Amino acid sequence: MKKRAACRQRVIDVLADRTAVEQLLLRESGLPGRRANLELAAAFADVIEERGLDNGRWGWLLDWAELAADQAPTNDPHEFLPFVATQALGASYAAAQSAEREAIEQAIHGAACDRRWRLHEAAALALQRIGQQDWAALEPLVTGLAEDESLLAARAALVALAHPPLLEQDDPARCALALADQLFERFAALSIAERKASAGQVLQKALQFAPSVVVAAAPVEGFAMLSRWASSEDLDLKRIVAANLRKARLARHFPDEVEDVGATLSESWD
Repeated sequence: MKKRAACRQRVIDVLADRTAVEQLLLRESGLPGRRANLELAAAFADVIEERGLDNGRWGWLLDWAELAADQAPTNDPHEFLPFVATQALGASYAAAQSAEREAIEQAIHGAACDRRWRLHEAAALALQRIGQQDWAALEPLVTGLAEDESLLAARAALVALAHPPLLEQDDPARCALALADQLFERFAALSIAERKASAGQVLQKALQFAPSVVVAAAPVEGFAMLSRWASSEDLDLKRIVAANLRKARLARHFPDEVEDVGATLSESWD
């Protein structure tokens, strides 16, 4: 938290000048590297949420969010600009007008479907920001994304809801469980070729961890869902269930339930 607070102050110090803000973000992006500066991105979104989108900041964020892969390639410092902007747009959603909300939704959808993996994460983080401000605003967004023709958009919805602060309340937890089950079904319907394609693999990786977060928040219904999918004859689905059972959030805190689902998995695997 100290690092995030320090980042926040550096953002505030230069917020009046777009060029200075952009230079700060590029200089401290952490890219190229294995890990972008997540604290700076979060601090920037915090400041935008507090200070609003006046003084031309709306234009900054849209410009940065629209940077394409040829302008801001993976692991280049410029990739940090759409990564940051997408999260900041999510932070601005609650205070935005109708037309602005539509633009924010389009930016999040674009990030979710982008080929750059960091933008996938930015889309999920932006949705989480919206949900923490107003669950009623997030619910139709994630429902729509889960039904989107793009598997990457659906993936963003699932990962966004795999967020413990959101799942502390009953309505988000119920929605997350239904959405996780829906995406198990969607993955089950994919052909082998679709599963091997990039988007199918990205969805599969999300299914290997995100449901465990949801199940930890709603264990009775959640383990029932995992047990049902554990009995499937689909080997990929079995592997997905097994990956969730291995997560410490389940294995450590729900050993009996994990053992029961594991037994179902073993029986159906034979």
